[in-house]
Amino acid sequence: MLLASTIGLMAVLSIVGKPLINDTAPLGMISFEIACSPGAAEEIVKSWDDYARENTLLSLKLDFVYLVSYALTLGCGCAWTAGGVRAQGFSRTALIGVLLATGQCIAGLLDAVEDIALIIIMHGTIATPWPQIACLCAVPKFLLIIAGVFYCLIGIAVHTPAQGAGTHHE
Repeated sequence: MLLASTIGLMAVLSIVGKPLINDTAPLGMISFEIACSPGAAEEIVKSWDDYARENTLLSLKLDFVYLVSYALTLGCGCAWTAGGVRAQGFSRTALIGVLLATGQCIAGLLDAVEDIALIIIMHGTIATPWPQIACLCAVPKFLLIIAGVFYCLIGIAVHTPAQGAGTHHE
């Protein structure tokens, strides 16, 4: 259920975010999130027409639901993977999963702070410290999410029916 809601919200955000992609913001919302200066943020906001600006605000509002969904989904996925690798005797690798599960909660909190900073920018305060706050939250958020996704992919391999018997130990 969590995975389905996360994928569904990702699809909706992708559709809402299409008008944000242009030469100034080639990654759309992501370009805005990592625009680490008032000048860069202003250039991106000015490159968007009224429709794109409305979609930006809609996307930021929807992201508050999405961040809860993906944080829970990835957190559960990391915990699930940790259980699988622990059962196979890899206790240190399992610890990484527990840390990454917690990291997904941190990613969600970073995303919420980032969204608030971007909303403030969209309401006309394109000044220090808002673009910097958004960027300083976005970068570690993305790193935690990417690490969580890769760890969950390990989980898929670990939980796939046996490709041979035996327990491995670190």
